[in-house]
Formats: sequence, C-alpha cells, structure tokens
Amino acid sequence: MADNPITLVLAIYGAVVSTVLAVLKFVERAEDRPRIRVTLQPGMKAFGSALPVYKDKTLVLAVVANRGRRPTTVTAVSVMTRRGSKSSYLRTTDPPGQLDITENKEANFVFDQSRLTSEYGLTPSTFVVRVDHVAGRAWSHGPLARLWKLRRLN
Repeated sequence: MADNPITLVLAIYGAVVSTVLAVLKFVERAEDRPRIRVTLQPGMKAFGSALPVYKDKTLVLAVVANRGRRPTTVTAVSVMTRRGSKSSYLRTTDPPGQLDITENKEANFVFDQSRLTSEYGLTPSTFVVRVDHVAGRAWSHGPLARLWKLRRLN
C-alpha cells in the first residue's frame, strides 16, 4: 500500500478517468464505421410511363440504407446465383457506377425477378443480395443470410 493516501486517491482517480475515456473512444469508433442495412421487397410491379424498361415485369427491390454517422460509397449490388451458373453474382446496373449514400439515407436497386426465377432457378425465399463497399467490405441482407441460404443454393 502507498504510504501517502493522496497518492492512492490520485492513482484510483487516474485509473477511473482513463478507463472511462477508453470506453468512450471505443463507442465513438463503433458508431463512426459504416453500417449498411439491406432489405428486399420481391414481387414488385412498375406502373406508369416512368419506368418503361420494367413494364409488365415482376421486380425485386433491394433497399440499401446507411445507418452509420458517416457517408459511405456502395460500388456494387448483386444477387447470388446457384452454384454451377455462368456467374456467381448477377449485378444490377441501376444505378450504374459507385453511389454515395449519406447518413440515414437509402438507395433502391432493382432486379428482374422473372429473369432470376426463369434463368437462374431462384425463388424469393432464396434471394441473397450482396452489397459491396468501396473499402472492400460486403454486406448481405439479414444476419447470416449468406451462410443460411447457401445450403439451399447447391
């Protein structure tokens, strides 16, 4: 034990303050990272003349939302196809290129559900959408969606 009680009090105070500051920095860093949320809405229809490309097609709407505090850049949104297909992922071209999503905003991406069903044999319950980030990280809709649904895509 310390001979001087002031030294002991200062040591305890310093330890408590540094621990609190470390926890605050950890929380701040966790909040500043990109947090992407992906939701799917299969069975959508496009009406009107605004989207003539999708006329009379059944669509899948992938909504990519940025729930983080910083803007993030999405480089690609794609649907995983079955093993043995000509490609592992089918990318969307709507909108093309990289897309910046600011804090608490979302972007919509469209896939042709009838094409996914007829050409790739996918059903709405087996859709797995992947979102690629400019830093190389990837997200899928739902927690563990890729791992859970991969077994059904053999």
